Amino acid sequence: DNAGNDFNKARKIGLDSPYQNNTLSIANDFYVTAKKLVALKRYDSAIIYFDYAVLIDPTKSEYRYDRGETFLNLNEYENAIQNYGEAIQRKNNFYEAYRQRGKARMSEKKYKEALTDFDDALQLANNVSELSKLRGDAFFMLNNNPEAIKNYSNSIFVEKDSKTKMSEITLADLYNNLGESYF
Repeated sequence: DNAGNDFNKARKIGLDSPYQNNTLSIANDFYVTAKKLVALKRYDSAIIYFDYAVLIDPTKSEYRYDRGETFLNLNEYENAIQNYGEAIQRKNNFYEAYRQRGKARMSEKKYKEALTDFDDALQLANNVSELSKLRGDAFFMLNNNPEAIKNYSNSIFVEKDSKTKMSEITLADLYNNLGESYF
């Protein structure tokens, strides 16, 4: 962390040196290697390379986001949540990080926190249908059926795509569980 802080101080005062550019290149090389390892599903090894990339260049929100994705693949939800949070701290309009942190929180049964993340993502959203489906899932887990129905319905009517079909099935199941008919 101290090396990263020193690097940031040097960057802020405009030190243009071959070392700085070389250091950024090395961080990117670690990042690219980590992404290749993820593609090979060698997640534990990828984490190590993401760690090096973050250590060398702690300013890149993408490094932390992708490390969070890797932790999510390992079902290490708390680590994923932490990394998504760090990505958001560096880039507060990071739609994907809010969405993914919400998904990780759902896996940890932290439904209210997940809703907060989905709401934040919705402010930045370009995919209202997916977020409505995710919000519906969270409300359903909180036993708030009226809000679940509202969000599932919004998902269905906003956009007709393959993810929406899942919302229709979920909404039909929810109505069925309530003893009502969806159709």
